[in-house]
Amino acid sequence: MRMIGHSESGKLTMPATLIIGLIAAIPIFFGIATAETVYHYSKMRSLGLPVLALELTAALVAIVAIPHLLSTLKSLPPKIILAVAALLLLSAFNALFVAGRIDTALDRLAANTVHVLAAIGLLHALRSHSRLSFYLLGAMAIGINIFEVFCYFYVLLQPDLAQFNLFKVGVGVSSLRQLANYGAIGTALALGLAIFAKDKRSYWLWLTSAMLSLAFILWSGSRGGLFGLGCMGLAAWKFLPSRAVFSKFFKAGSTILLPALALSMLWVPPEGGWGIWRLHESLSDERTDITSGRVELWRDAAVLIVQKPLTGYGEAQFKEIAPSAKHYLAHPHNFIFQFLVQWGFAGFGLAVMLIFFGCRSGWKACRNGDDSGTIAFMAVVTLLFYALVDGTFYHTYPLSSFILLLVVTAQRGIAIGAQASSSTSQ
Repeated sequence: MRMIGHSESGKLTMPATLIIGLIAAIPIFFGIATAETVYHYSKMRSLGLPVLALELTAALVAIVAIPHLLSTLKSLPPKIILAVAALLLLSAFNALFVAGRIDTALDRLAANTVHVLAAIGLLHALRSHSRLSFYLLGAMAIGINIFEVFCYFYVLLQPDLAQFNLFKVGVGVSSLRQLANYGAIGTALALGLAIFAKDKRSYWLWLTSAMLSLAFILWSGSRGGLFGLGCMGLAAWKFLPSRAVFSKFFKAGSTILLPALALSMLWVPPEGGWGIWRLHESLSDERTDITSGRVELWRDAAVLIVQKPLTGYGEAQFKEIAPSAKHYLAHPHNFIFQFLVQWGFAGFGLAVMLIFFGCRSGWKACRNGDDSGTIAFMAVVTLLFYALVDGTFYHTYPLSSFILLLVVTAQRGIAIGAQASSSTSQ
């Protein structure tokens, strides 16, 4: 049977190309589908932010996986299959029997199911073509860059920014600082692609891509995106394959910092929540709560966890049950508290096991100098740190990206382990 990833000539087949194109197009599709005119005339206002735009795209990737579902599952360790199945069953149980808002909990269950199927489709394609992962990571970075340019000009062309309501019509986000989720993923991927570039032309192209994404974070005024990238940079000292590679990474990051800062300041919307000035004010003004109310959210989350520690309250329930959320803040701005509130310690343990498995395999890929495994791991680590201070694993795009990137880095680590075992046996 012909593999999904490559043909006899070694070229990418149509299904593999489709997967790359769809994943790259997700942020672009998301931005266009949530632009004001499209959002209005598509009659989707009643759905809130149309995360359907993303989920339908991910569903198409999942459809590619259906003919190969069983064969791909057989290639995975049984404990991973059981953990994923148990987590979905727990989500279903909470949605049907525990959650106060059944509709939102069921929406999340459907989204998670689609994410799992999309991950299986991607895994099958990755196992079939050794270079597919590298093409995919580059396509994701480019897709994010296009989305960033779209967002910049979309906001720039608003006739009255004071009336610009992101929650109502926006670009797939309910807060402008959520735009930094895209910038953080794009910066991490493009930096990785730059340090593993084979020639100077590719190096400078990817470095420009990373600079654009970093400028997007600074333009949005997000501290979380910078925190995630900064922590990834510190951790890179340990997981990058050599000191020479780390030196190249440090040089690349330093090169883009000032140009990104300058680019972000070319036009900052005249509103206090945007840009580098917000970052400066929040860090320098003693009257400003540097955590922006996060401590209160974490305190409420801890109380909720103590009251229902085993299985939690269900997904997307935090704003309904946490007093400090005020029926507006949908997550506790920390993925540990988020997982514990929605799944309890049972689900938290399952989720951590899956993340640990992916990261352990990714670490192996990094230490063995695998380029695509290392690049994906850079983005995974960035999102993990980012999720400690924000709702990164609540919002649809960064969560789906994290799952797919975790699949990429884990698959590369597993492939390296299999090659090592084969060499030893021979």
